[in-house]
Amino acid sequence: MVPTGEVHDQIMLDGTYFNGWCVLIAYTGTHVIDWQWCDQEKNASWTALISRIPAPVAAIVDGNGPLTTTIKRLWPTTRIQRCHFHIRQAAHRYLTRRPVLPANKELSSPGFRRGSFSWFPKQPRVLPRTG
Repeated sequence: MVPTGEVHDQIMLDGTYFNGWCVLIAYTGTHVIDWQWCDQEKNASWTALISRIPAPVAAIVDGNGPLTTTIKRLWPTTRIQRCHFHIRQAAHRYLTRRPVLPANKELSSPGFRRGSFSWFPKQPRVLPRTG
């Protein structure tokens, strides 16, 4: 892909694996900005991708250490936000599918899951609405 130099409000960054190789992707929510093949998600791999893209206002990430480190180094003014999907995925990883302890039962209950997002609309928007 040929970099356009366009500055985006927010960019989602993530890596996914295919047959032992990883592709790092920078995505706006509507289209892929750029991508990078690599052997694994590491600082050098993320640097190769991120260095070609102008710093956005915010970067949405999966919590990957090398990615966060690289963003802080190359885009120091960019706000970093953890991806909601990856937050939930991490929570489910630590919760059992058959909870026994009262705390795990409460966290796994449908009522808690519905209520846990009631705080969301009350939070101030980090970015203006686009499009």
